[in-house]
Amino acid sequence: MHGRSVARIAAFISTLTVTLTYAAGLAGADQETPTPSAEPSTSATADPPSSSPPSSAPSAPSSADPSLPASANRSEHAKPAEPAPPKAADTQPNLDVDVKFGKAAYTSGEQFSATVTVKNVGESPVTVRALEQFPTSADFVLDYPSWGPLAFSGKGVPLAPSESVAATVTGHQRNAEATSVQFAGDILDPTGLHIKHFAASFAITRTDGRIGGLVFGDKNNNGQADPGEELGGVTLSLGYRWGPSTFTTGTDHAGRFSLPAIPTGAYFLSGTAPDGWRISSRAITVDQSDRNEDLRIRAVKPLHGELAVQLRFTQDTYKVGDIAHVTVTLANSGSGPVTGIVANCNRVGNGDELTGKGPGWGDLAADGVTVAAGETKILDVTEAVPQAAFTSGRLFVACDFGYAGVENPESDPSDFDSARVPGGIGGIVGDIMYTPPSGPRQPIPGVRVVLTNHEHCPIVAETTTDANGVFEFTNLPVGPDYTVFMFPPAGWKAKFGDLTSDALVFDGAPARLGIEFVPGDATPPTLPTQPADCAPPAQGSPPAVVTPEGHAGLASTGADVIGLSRFGAVVLLVGVATVMYGRRRSHRSTGP
Repeated sequence: MHGRSVARIAAFISTLTVTLTYAAGLAGADQETPTPSAEPSTSATADPPSSSPPSSAPSAPSSADPSLPASANRSEHAKPAEPAPPKAADTQPNLDVDVKFGKAAYTSGEQFSATVTVKNVGESPVTVRALEQFPTSADFVLDYPSWGPLAFSGKGVPLAPSESVAATVTGHQRNAEATSVQFAGDILDPTGLHIKHFAASFAITRTDGRIGGLVFGDKNNNGQADPGEELGGVTLSLGYRWGPSTFTTGTDHAGRFSLPAIPTGAYFLSGTAPDGWRISSRAITVDQSDRNEDLRIRAVKPLHGELAVQLRFTQDTYKVGDIAHVTVTLANSGSGPVTGIVANCNRVGNGDELTGKGPGWGDLAADGVTVAAGETKILDVTEAVPQAAFTSGRLFVACDFGYAGVENPESDPSDFDSARVPGGIGGIVGDIMYTPPSGPRQPIPGVRVVLTNHEHCPIVAETTTDANGVFEFTNLPVGPDYTVFMFPPAGWKAKFGDLTSDALVFDGAPARLGIEFVPGDATPPTLPTQPADCAPPAQGSPPAVVTPEGHAGLASTGADVIGLSRFGAVVLLVGVATVMYGRRRSHRSTGP
């Protein structure tokens, strides 16, 4: 929640508290009848005057004789004065926040640094976190990660009275043309309530650079600008990396362009071109040198089947930390070369896939490789096996290949391969249920469930659903190559027609499957053939018991069987896993 919004909520709560306190005071006043000469009451937190000690005796109409000394008018039965209670410590957080910048002024696009020091100047301990102003309404964007122990995502830093904590953050101006930046944010408590707002500004000295050059349509795919390849009618956009600032220009009939006065900083150059040409995008740092005054911007036509690719691991199994080798085969069946071909891998960001980045990928991760007409180029690329591959039991590589800087994944050739990363152990737990039009969901007991994989002995284990409709397979090597076959009793069928389900087994917690049956007749699925040299599959599963919570449980592990309220989440998780696996499988293409 934004600090100012939290502050408004806190102010509302404070106002409500004062209002209730005032109302309580009015209620108390209704129980007593003050004399007309009574003075207005002072604040509840104020110390009582020393001439008027508090008394527990009820007030009575005064009968004192004003002509007598004060001591003669005191009752001899009056209680002695009670000592004033000690002053309560201030429990409200009280902080000082100091901001110091690394420099008094910065140039356009230069990274700034700010050291924020938070000191507890109150009388009580307080735990603090920091949150910068949201980028959409701020003058700046912080680099990630920021704030260290003060990060909003952390537990906060406890501060005793007089203690302080400091954090140094870095960032950039959000508006490329700004001449000053206000750095602002809030200090919050662990619950997210606002304690202190801070703001400080620094100046920016405007510095400009320029870019210019030639856009060419690479008709012969040699990666160079040749006579006659000048491309007019192109629109180029220079987008500022840290914010919405964008500068545009176009090419003339000779393919030339120029942007003469651009604030220095980091940008991304892209463009659109006529006649199906694709502009190669690139990152550009604008400075005050002349290195960007004669750029060559390449435009290419999309690949149309002339390039075929194949990816193959050189080993069937790996361990975490091993250097995996992948053989990349690129075959050009076209009449001309293809130049500047790079690998774009793991676009989804899966932890058990190679990234296609780093020195082990050579030119495929840099400026690209050239494949001559009719040539088949074979490359060996390397990358370390990530930890997540142990959890899934598989190491994947999935890449598409195209021109550097030209995003065209829908038509660029791609391929996929996988290898084992053994060692992890998991399991599968599922339930088979029927949801009638009305009334509670009903388990389907007595369903024969067979687990298979893609190994030489494909039938792994067999069991039957218990009285709660639950089945379980344990001690399974992790991996995505499992399929569950279901054989329902007479009169039942799968709601969506398919009596098989793929399952991904990960290290640790078991995979969860939720299957819906409905009344009807089903054709049994066909199991893979079990070779004669294979041992009989494992039979049965641990019997179901009733846990103290009243849910069906598994005696072997004590794991709680899938509750009905969790069924929707189970189906969602299975669906996500199936989509991920399906995406990987869809990468495969016919290679040379």
